[in-house]
Amino acid sequence: DSRNETPVALKVLRSDFGQDEKKVQYFIEAMKAVMPLSHPHLLKIYAAGKTGNHCWVATEYVPGDSLSAVVGRIDKAGKLDWKGVLRVGIYLARALEFAHGKNLIHQNVTPQNILVGKSPQNTKLTDLMLALATEEDPTKPISAAGAPSESLPYLSPERTDGPGAAVDARTDIYSLAATLYAMLTGRPPFQAETVDELIERIRLDTAPRIHTFHPHVPDDLEKLLRHCLAKRPQDRPATATEMRKELEKIAAKVTSLA
Repeated sequence: DSRNETPVALKVLRSDFGQDEKKVQYFIEAMKAVMPLSHPHLLKIYAAGKTGNHCWVATEYVPGDSLSAVVGRIDKAGKLDWKGVLRVGIYLARALEFAHGKNLIHQNVTPQNILVGKSPQNTKLTDLMLALATEEDPTKPISAAGAPSESLPYLSPERTDGPGAAVDARTDIYSLAATLYAMLTGRPPFQAETVDELIERIRLDTAPRIHTFHPHVPDDLEKLLRHCLAKRPQDRPATATEMRKELEKIAAKVTSLA
C-alpha cells in the first residue's frame, strides 16, 4: 500500500468471475460485511473491489506459512506438539466465536485458509465469507479422474451437499475439529481417491483414533474432537463458545498453557 507504506496481500479472482454482474454484486456485499470486522485471529480485510474484469481483495500481510504447508510437512518433520495444536485451536475457536456473533458462517475452515505466523499468537483464519461470495463448490472434482479438492476432506457431512446446503455454526465447528485432527495426525479424518468415495466416508465412516498416530494426545482432547466430528450437527457442541471453553478447560490442566 503505497499511501500507508504497508505491505498487503492481494488476492485476485479469475476474470470469468468478474464478468457475472450478479456474482460481483454478491461478492462486494459480502466483503462489505467483513471489512469492518477486527479480531486478533481473523485476517483483516483492508479493501475489495473490481478493476477491469478482475475482482480483488486486499488483506493484511502475515509473514509465515499456510497451515496446509505445515500439515504437509508432518510426515517428514515429525508430529507437532499437541500443546501447540491446542493453543492454535483455542485461537481459531475464538475467531469463529467472534464471526458467529456477527451471524457470519465461514463454511470453509480448512488448513488452506489458516495462516500460521512465527508464533501461535499470530494464527489467523482467512477468507471469511469468500467461499460463500465466490460460490466455490468443494464437491466438484478437480480432475477427469474425479480427484477431490484440497478442502473437501475438512468439510462437514452437511456441506457435502454442495453450494446452497443448509448449514449453521456447527459446520464450522466440525471443520475446525477436522483441521486440528490433521495437525495432530498429519492427515484429515477421511481420505479417498475420488470425490464420491470421500463423500461417502465423510457421511458414514468413523475417523481413525488420533492415538493411533499421536499416542501422547490427552484423552480429553481426543474425546472433544470426536464430539465435534459427529455426523449430525445436533450431536456436536452447539456453539463455537462451547468448543472454545472445552479447549480452554483442557489447556488449564497443563500448567505451561494456563
